[in-house]
Amino acid sequence: MWLFIGALVVVGILVSAISSSSKRNEEIHAKAEKTKLIEMRAKSYADYLKRTSDRPDVVEMTENELSEHVFDAIRTFNKEMSELFNGVMVLGLILFCIVVIAFVADGPKAGAMLLGLMGAGGLWDYHTKQTKKIAAAYVERGFEVERLKIES
Repeated sequence: MWLFIGALVVVGILVSAISSSSKRNEEIHAKAEKTKLIEMRAKSYADYLKRTSDRPDVVEMTENELSEHVFDAIRTFNKEMSELFNGVMVLGLILFCIVVIAFVADGPKAGAMLLGLMGAGGLWDYHTKQTKKIAAAYVERGFEVERLKIES
């Protein structure tokens, strides 16, 4: 009996290891594909900037320098936006937990609803202001924000 259970555990571990290995390979392939697409997008946007920009720093850059500059901007812009989104989601989850606790506890239920609405409004305002702040920093550097966004 115990031998059979031990064999099942070993088989389970092997199946888990094989599936996690193949999943990891898929993730690596997807990340490489995404990086390749971002590089192509950065090169085309760099070509566009080279043709249309009148900024002296852009005109003086070589094609490779400008492509790398744009690639870094795309990567950092999307990383900053992702971090902002994740942070707001965590704060939203914390707010939700607080509202649920306040709503379940003895006391006025209207207060919990008001707390939730005020918190949601505050999170929305924070997200909007931070998004505009991040975008303004890239516009100031001469980028069009819509061209930096990566939809996934």
